[in-house]
Amino acid sequence: MNITLFGTIFITPFVKSLEKAGHNVSFNIFNKDSDILISDGHFHVYKILRIMKEIKKNKIKLVNVLLDIPPWRLDNEYKGNTFLRHNKQMIYHLLHSNKIIHKGIVSSIYKLEEKNYLQKLSNLEKILINTVQNNRTFYQYNYRNFLKKQDLRISISKFTKFIIKKLLKIESKVWYIGVNSDSILNIKKPEIMEYDAINISRIVPHKNQIIFIKAAKSLGLKIAIIGPYLDKNIILDCPHYYFPKYEDVMKILSRSRFYVDPSKFEGFGLTPIEAIFLDKPVIVSDIPTHREILGDYPLYFKTNDQFDLIEKMNLVINDNFVPNKNALKEIKKFYSLNAATKRLIAHLESIL
Repeated sequence: MNITLFGTIFITPFVKSLEKAGHNVSFNIFNKDSDILISDGHFHVYKILRIMKEIKKNKIKLVNVLLDIPPWRLDNEYKGNTFLRHNKQMIYHLLHSNKIIHKGIVSSIYKLEEKNYLQKLSNLEKILINTVQNNRTFYQYNYRNFLKKQDLRISISKFTKFIIKKLLKIESKVWYIGVNSDSILNIKKPEIMEYDAINISRIVPHKNQIIFIKAAKSLGLKIAIIGPYLDKNIILDCPHYYFPKYEDVMKILSRSRFYVDPSKFEGFGLTPIEAIFLDKPVIVSDIPTHREILGDYPLYFKTNDQFDLIEKMNLVINDNFVPNKNALKEIKKFYSLNAATKRLIAHLESIL
């Protein structure tokens, strides 16, 4: 197959694995000779809408990998669902979804700003022209209509499939993704452990790192949070770092005694699996996605219950937790890059 793949770091490992399987992949560059165009999540909606005529002309099949939709972004109380932000998103959609309008208006404004002609309008440009609101208007209208144009929609978990159907009334199939196992297994085992435990995720409210920090502090543990600091209102009372390179993040993970994921919401959750590939004990919140993806391997604590988390962390610290070896073996087999690639290819072949 000839494949155009519009993806983020989430799907990057599949470029090489698809090529290894004998397919030609154009990554983040549109190839009009493609049989299939794959995009992950909502990140490439407007890039694809602007070339929709070329896609139809060349009879290219469209595939979208559905990641997740945080349900609170559709609530009336969510800050993005005001009348003003609804209109901002509609303006953004109008300017970015049409190739001619985008080139004629948006590109012209960018060029004028580069020449310092429109500096006074820079804030207007940022607000109206270059900001996706990621609100109810975007998800239930813009993204939903985009999904209707897809020849195949694949959710990364049964839970994500359920959420997409509930919120957008859109059906999808399930594709369980995998981790970059080839890269992880090449990491050398460290001689000493630098941390007792770490968490790797974006620093935003639903990732719930505060409860992890409080529990670890009460036990006197050395911990760290690894990830982009997206919400400055969250005060982290522990070391926190951001490493853009995947290999550097995995090296830090290898130097931690165990891994903790206290998240309140996940569409899939890659990092606990990456920790499992490094043979780490894993403690996770008892949310549906963790149960679905991780099965019998981790220690589960009651979501948002600091004292239950402390209890589970004590089990690991005192060597009173023995991971399920059969579960470990099955997870490594099922979520390997090779196995996930085979599942993806099967989905793609079903629409050709």
